[in-house]
Amino acid sequence: MAHCRALIEALGPRQFDVVEIAAGEAWAGMPFRSYRALNYPEHDICAGLPADLAGTADLVNAEQVFERLLRPYRAGRIVFSLLRPGLPDRRHPLGRRVGIMPRSRARAPPATRAR
Repeated sequence: MAHCRALIEALGPRQFDVVEIAAGEAWAGMPFRSYRALNYPEHDICAGLPADLAGTADLVNAEQVFERLLRPYRAGRIVFSLLRPGLPDRRHPLGRRVGIMPRSRARAPPATRAR
């Protein structure tokens, strides 16, 4: 998480509208333009999310989430729908890119590992 935090700090967190999908609020202390936490079990990433969130985020943080899912492709579609449309530019250098970097694939149960 430290390398992600360093990248966001270097880009300037005040320019990002952020949605965090997790079971906590690890990123709540960063000075984002806006921040919303969607915590499990109130919000199940595989079942869908509130429609008013579609296209509202510059950055979606789902740390230690995907490696625990039986169907991560469903969650990936939902995360993609949260991202604001458009190509990277000076205002939104991350654009609409999705990267999944599990901390340790060895800790994930076999049924959730990407094949």
